[in-house]
Amino acid sequence: MVHARRYFLRALEAGEQAAASFLDRIDRLFYLERVARRLKVSPQTLTRLRNRHALKLVDQIFKSAKDYAADQLLIKTPMPTAVKYLLGLEEPLRECFRHAPSRIDNNLVENSIRPLKLGARNWLFIGHPDAGDRAALMFTLVENCKLAKINPETYLADVLARIDDYPASRIIELTPQGWAKIHHHAGK
Repeated sequence: MVHARRYFLRALEAGEQAAASFLDRIDRLFYLERVARRLKVSPQTLTRLRNRHALKLVDQIFKSAKDYAADQLLIKTPMPTAVKYLLGLEEPLRECFRHAPSRIDNNLVENSIRPLKLGARNWLFIGHPDAGDRAALMFTLVENCKLAKINPETYLADVLARIDDYPASRIIELTPQGWAKIHHHAGK
């Protein structure tokens, strides 16, 4: 959602006042998330808060974007670009509001890989066309381990050793949050 916000901010800076209402709603979403993080609410409470407050704003944002797109999407200015970007990611953006403790931004991952950006040219040729996506998934796993307050190396060693024989119906236990919950209760 932070990337979508940037597009609308560029549109507003370019003088397109229609972006203001989008920014206002997106900012309210981030405000709700900040309050929930400061209060350290449980994932269940966060899900209830999102269902009660945030999803209404999300629905308004996407309805406004679709209404705007019906008339203005062919114009080549920052605002149609922002709307097109937002609509292109509708399902993934909605999905992050449905599942706590997922975040509505990817700032933690971006901040963690920022040092790697210094060597970005080296990453252009990392061997296989899928390697970049795989590396991004690994960085996401590592950051989720940090959020769950577990050692990423310990987590990955354990999960990789067990994943082949693990029942698919219990795969949630192998996510960093699920793994942390089990190992915390087991006293490890």
